[in-house]
Amino acid sequence: MGLMCFMGCSTDPASELQQSMKLYPDDPFSNAMVQSETFHLSGKESKVFESSKGVTVSVPEGAFLDENGEVFRGDINVEVASAYTADELISSHLMPEVNNGTLRNNHMVFVNATGEGRPLRVNPENPMYVEVPSDKDQQGEMTIFKGQRDRQGNMTWERRNPRTFLIPVDMEELDFYPDGFERTVIEGMPFRGHDMADRALIDSLYYALSGLVFEGMGDGISQHLKNGVRCGIDPASVQTIRGRKFQNTLISTHAFEQRMHDIHLTCNQKVLEVYANNLNKDLCQLDSMAAVVLKDHPLHHRFVEYAAQKLTNVKDAPVSARMLSDYYSRKLKQNREKLEAESAKYRKELEWKSKVAKKQREKFRALLDERQEYRTRKFGFEVTETGWYNAAVELSVDDLKKFRLHVHIENGEDFDRVHVYVLNSIIKSLFAMEGESKSDYRRGFGEDSQLLLWDMQWATVIAVGYKGDSIAFAADNFSEKEEIELSLTLGWTDNLRKDLRAYTWGLDRVNNIQLDLEYQARFAREQERQKRLADERLFKLALAEKALACCFDDEAYETGESLFSTHCTSCHSIGRGRVIGPDLKGIMDRAPSLNWLIKWNRNSQLLIASGDAYANKVFEENNKVIEPPRGLSEKQLKKIYTFIESFGPSTE
Repeated sequence: MGLMCFMGCSTDPASELQQSMKLYPDDPFSNAMVQSETFHLSGKESKVFESSKGVTVSVPEGAFLDENGEVFRGDINVEVASAYTADELISSHLMPEVNNGTLRNNHMVFVNATGEGRPLRVNPENPMYVEVPSDKDQQGEMTIFKGQRDRQGNMTWERRNPRTFLIPVDMEELDFYPDGFERTVIEGMPFRGHDMADRALIDSLYYALSGLVFEGMGDGISQHLKNGVRCGIDPASVQTIRGRKFQNTLISTHAFEQRMHDIHLTCNQKVLEVYANNLNKDLCQLDSMAAVVLKDHPLHHRFVEYAAQKLTNVKDAPVSARMLSDYYSRKLKQNREKLEAESAKYRKELEWKSKVAKKQREKFRALLDERQEYRTRKFGFEVTETGWYNAAVELSVDDLKKFRLHVHIENGEDFDRVHVYVLNSIIKSLFAMEGESKSDYRRGFGEDSQLLLWDMQWATVIAVGYKGDSIAFAADNFSEKEEIELSLTLGWTDNLRKDLRAYTWGLDRVNNIQLDLEYQARFAREQERQKRLADERLFKLALAEKALACCFDDEAYETGESLFSTHCTSCHSIGRGRVIGPDLKGIMDRAPSLNWLIKWNRNSQLLIASGDAYANKVFEENNKVIEPPRGLSEKQLKKIYTFIESFGPSTE
């Protein structure tokens, strides 16, 4: 809080009228005096209100007495005027002077109360409480001066030392997050079905970082994060102090909220525990204790300055405040155990899903092996020990006509996924093609790479596309044709199995298109799951960079050159031409911005899918090869690009 010079209601009936005068009618500065605001309440209620200039006035029930010294219960008008800027102080002639010099950080406040047109005075047994906005960089103890104005507009000031209390507010109004965390969550939407980031989601994401293990993120991740968060301010402890038990203690005040942001920067859990375990002490005492803990820390001076503010405690703080120390320790342990259990449960679920997916892949590979064995056996490629018995049906691979088949799906990019098959009707064999995109198919799957047809043989190409819950279908017969174009037609959702039967009648389980499509649907779901997991890991890493900045201290020794050498040289050079990926010399001039480059490195697939024009241009120019996520922090990526930039602009 800044220095507050207080003018207004007196507790002395004899001087009540004179003390409550904001100014006399003939005051030479009346035209330039700061304007008043009036707030209305009943003497039977308690009320807190805030002026347009940020002055908060808390009026308890029974705060005012009438001329007879009785508690006034009628309708009350509270007048508030405030001057803070130099212009306001000078024009209103409020610049204070005391015997030992001029005061600084002045915030003048005038408060007066009337009831039914008559002046009221403050009840000394139940006084008002006033808070004024504080200067962020205020230093020193706040002192209160009571002012009185004469007819010439001159002010006389008397030093007062009223006890100051902290005002508790609803915990939901306080921001205990590290700087930048909330904004990072908002920018990361949508997430797990949430289009907007509400308070509950932000809380859950922050608390979930306690004990979280970052797996599968590459070498760029701090070991602190790989092994579970055990550095800096534990989010579980923040969850604990935001609990109901800490409401109406000094924790639930804006003064502590301000300190909490600096506590995050200290990276020292012991500093937070100083406040959480000593709620019966005044805040200034805790500030001094925190400064001792931070004796050699760069933020030591910040807590010395906090202590100089001489802030006390919450008025009428719970008698049980001192017992909350033990409660804090117990509750923190419970929160940590709960969060760790949830994290372990989540990891176990992921592990189970990965095992299921692996088993599906193995079954599909076995199916492809069976399919190829079936096809090659039909063509006489199988070698047995029966000698000449099989020679009569054996065909040499050299006798087959070789050609490259290219199937182009005109509207393939309109679909979520497309599957293309070639059906050999003579031996009733199925050949599944692998797409370079959803429009172009030139080869078979790695385990099923041989498309085998006799010279002049007719075959059928079949394409099936999926768009949401809708299914599209196309088919064509061909013979010795290297280029085939198909256009998928929607409307086969209910009839696909029936219509496929016309093409696949007589095929056994190994060569069943419907079975293959079921596998592909499972793989698509697994691929989407893996993509979501990758996106989630990157999102959580971005949150960790804000919430757990202390965990990234082990990156301090890393240079852009060492990071580039470790993570980039296998695919890129700087000024020596293309390797696998493009030459990065001058990349800062070619790319839209540094932030764009960081987004590209963190998740190029997401950027491409969003429709970003430059991302899709790079994607096309590099043969549709997607940059894999590196697991590097924003800080590390900036070091790499600073190193690249030192080579100068591109020579192209």
